[in-house]
Parts: sequence; C-alpha cells; structure tokens
Amino acid sequence: MQVMLSRIGSASITLFFSFILSLAILIGLDIVAPAVLAWMLDGAELIENAIGSTGLNHRYNNWVRLLVSEDQILFLFFTIISRILIAIFLTSLAAGWRSLTGSTKKA
Repeated sequence: MQVMLSRIGSASITLFFSFILSLAILIGLDIVAPAVLAWMLDGAELIENAIGSTGLNHRYNNWVRLLVSEDQILFLFFTIISRILIAIFLTSLAAGWRSLTGSTKKA
C-alpha cells in the first residue's frame, strides 16, 4: 500500500511541476522571443484546423472543435517538453544519488 501511495504522490508531484514549468516556459518565451511564440501559435492554429475538419459526424466534430483549441495544443506541447526535462533531471539526480551512496537498488 505504501508503494502505491508513493507512486501516486510521485506522479502528482511530477504533474504539478510540469504544469508550473510549462507555464514558465510559455511566459519566458513570450518575454524573450514573442515572434517565436506567435509562430508557434500559428502552427497550433493549423493543427486545430486540421483536427476540426476531419469529416467526422457533426455530433462528434462539434465536440472536437469545442474542446481542442490552439492554446490547449500549445500548452500540451510545452507540458510534454517540461515532462521530458523533469524526467531527465530526476533520472540524473537519482543516478548521482545511487553512485554517492553506493546503492544498486532501483526504484
């Protein structure tokens, strides 16, 4: 039971930090390179148009068009990037900790 709770807590913490990091990346990109962010928003709009015009039945296509927007697509992209960065950081941190303590046990 304790292992399950620790895994749930670890996943929740990772999701929280990836949300915060993706917001920081988005804000930082807007401050440093607003033209790049505009270009990425245009690309997300192209993806939104491609998803919205799939030829699905109108019953389903209306929901797809309502739920998928360009800001959500862009935020999903930044969330994936931040999850990858967090995974790389935590994996290197765990490997360094194992080498310092001499432990060969993997979590």
